[in-house]
Amino acid sequence: MPANSFLVIPKKIAMIPLFFFLVIYCLPLVDNLTGALFKLKIMPEGFIGSPSQLARFGLFTLVIWLVNQTKQDKPLRIILLTSCYLLLVELTIACLHLNLKAFLSGIVFSTKILFALSCYYYIANWLDFDKKKTVYVIKKIINYGTFVATLIKARR
Repeated sequence: MPANSFLVIPKKIAMIPLFFFLVIYCLPLVDNLTGALFKLKIMPEGFIGSPSQLARFGLFTLVIWLVNQTKQDKPLRIILLTSCYLLLVELTIACLHLNLKAFLSGIVFSTKILFALSCYYYIANWLDFDKKKTVYVIKKIINYGTFVATLIKARR
């Protein structure tokens, strides 16, 4: 093994473990940070562009890219059609009420829905009725619950 082998970047990163790491560990930490910023009154509640919202939007973009990489057209079409529909609804309501803050809040909530939908399609496509993969996801869900419970306990 060459002395500088630690500098070698792998040609392909395992995306499933990276995806679960970001969703299970990084997103709750960012949510906790956002909660602390609200509690310390550094940021007002419902602030557009909070760290949580930005992280969720970034992960939503990553998940769309991952779904696209799996070469599954139907889930990608469903996600994109749902995105267009929700954007159209928000734009229509914004035109009727002329309220930018309400529009941005609607976009934030729509992104939360789209993020969950995208994660569902990505995980469901990856599982494809494989028992070992299902056990892997169940273990990750347990890890998530344990991690979030630890964060909640640490905040008190």
